[in-house]
Order: sequence, then C-alpha cells, then structure tokens
Amino acid sequence: MPGSGMAELIFIAAMMVLILVISFAAVFFFMKTYRMEMAEKEKRRKARPGAAAEAEAEEKADVIVDGGKGVNGNGAS
Repeated sequence: MPGSGMAELIFIAAMMVLILVISFAAVFFFMKTYRMEMAEKEKRRKARPGAAAEAEAEEKADVIVDGGKGVNGNGAS
C-alpha cells in the first residue's frame, strides 16, 4: 500500500509520545507522594515526645561533623 511507511512512522512516534506522557505522569505522582510522605514523617517526628532534645542533639552532631565551618568553609552557612 502506498503511504504505509509514513503511517508506521506516525504510529511509532505516537506510541513514543504516549510512553513519555505516561512516564512523566508516573514520575510526577511518585514525587508528589514522596513529598507528602516526607512531610508526614517530619510532622510525626516533631510530634514525638523529646523531639526538641533530639533536634538539638542532631544539630550538635552536624556541627561536630563539619567542624562548625558551615557550607562554604568559613564559619558562615
């Protein structure tokens, strides 16, 4: 049939676009769910008894690990 080659190319291109749309949608919903779960986890961590002491200990541990030099190495964050 004349033009069947072009029809096949259009079909393949359409399938590639469909696959990309589905992939982007899956990644979008994954990231949305991930952010919600991390926010919920942080909320639960803050609601726990002793969370303030734990946060303070974590902050002190960060200072010990990087020597209190911060991100750029001169003591400022």
